[in-house]
Amino acid sequence: MSLATVLADRTVVLCRAPDQANDLAAALGSLGATVLLLPLVAVVPIVGQGLGRAIDSLESYTWVACTSKNSARMVVDGRGLRPWPARTKVAVVGSATAQPFIDAGIPVSLVATQATAAALAQDLGKLAQSSDQPQQILAPLGELAGSDLVDGLLAHGLSVNAVVAYRSVMPPVSPQSVADAAEADAILLTSGSIADRLLGLFADAGLQTEAALICIGPQTASALEKGGAKATEVANPHTAMGLIEATVRTIGA
Repeated sequence: MSLATVLADRTVVLCRAPDQANDLAAALGSLGATVLLLPLVAVVPIVGQGLGRAIDSLESYTWVACTSKNSARMVVDGRGLRPWPARTKVAVVGSATAQPFIDAGIPVSLVATQATAAALAQDLGKLAQSSDQPQQILAPLGELAGSDLVDGLLAHGLSVNAVVAYRSVMPPVSPQSVADAAEADAILLTSGSIADRLLGLFADAGLQTEAALICIGPQTASALEKGGAKATEVANPHTAMGLIEATVRTIGA
């Protein structure tokens, strides 16, 4: 069977905002899928002194550690046209998180061996501990981020400044969009907050779904489980490409 038809007659729901879903939607569409966008979470920068001060004094940090594309974007946008300090290295959880830095011409020195905050903490912790110089880590996080990154870095004896860079807000969703999602063949979930809201919307509408629930990683799958649902598949690797491969395995012809 041609790759262009492997997802033919299949409907896949992406729960990201359009500006974050376009590439993934195009890739799924190229495989024949009908893609529905159901933005469940929007990202709002937190304009405050914490991140602003940290970015203004970026040269005092040896590492910036980012666990999401959103946090990376907040750092890059906050720095603007000011030169990136030569001593400040960048560590990221995965290739998607690296992209805002790469697009801005900022080198990425470390990509975690696994796309989880705990793995990033472990990899960066070992690398930073090998230096004989004091290591100061800037960790820009979402308002609802877990503690895996910071706890892991602190466990390695590192100095960490964790600042809140953005918050997630819930945009309005039409009842028809929720009903359409419940009838889809697969729903792709990329964060715990998205999983939480999806389950809440289904519960509020009295809907159940037979759709495959495909999660980008174990933390998202854990959020589903806490809400009383179970991930049909967890992407491995925990990337957009991993999501596509998981979707083809799960509902492909």
